Amino acid sequence: MMEFKKYLLAIILISGLLIACSKNENKADNERQNETKEGIIVLSKEAIEKINLKYVTAEIKPLNGFLKVPAVIITNQNNEALVGPLIQGRVRKVFVNVGDYVKTGQALMQIEGLEIAQLKANYLKAKANLDFAEQEYKRQKILFEQNIGSKKKLSNRKGRIRKSLSRIPC
Repeated sequence: MMEFKKYLLAIILISGLLIACSKNENKADNERQNETKEGIIVLSKEAIEKINLKYVTAEIKPLNGFLKVPAVIITNQNNEALVGPLIQGRVRKVFVNVGDYVKTGQALMQIEGLEIAQLKANYLKAKANLDFAEQEYKRQKILFEQNIGSKKKLSNRKGRIRKSLSRIPC
């Protein structure tokens, strides 16, 4: 008889557990059925009350405050161009600002550097030599016309003009 009571008690406990588990499965099935294929979840009135969910109608209002979000800004590579000078130097003056529209051939900046200074110095030196050679030629021409100077010196001065012209960069 004692064994019979033990078996009966065991059967009652097992059936109680099975009934309790089946109730939990039914709840889970009900919640799954409330989900639709579109990803919308429908909550029952009991669930809304249980989580103390409150809702209001959406309105258009000015946004107060700010939202701080980490982000990376990437430019559109198709609307971007890299420009660079043909010579090295220091930017002396910038004629345009970021975002300005520019045209082909428009000056963007003024560059000054060692190469530019050297080219400028060479040009001024060659120009000064040319001016001096032209003055010497004119003086020798006047002296030759007065039969005071020689034709050799006049030809020599003319050669110096040509030599000075060849040293002036284009």
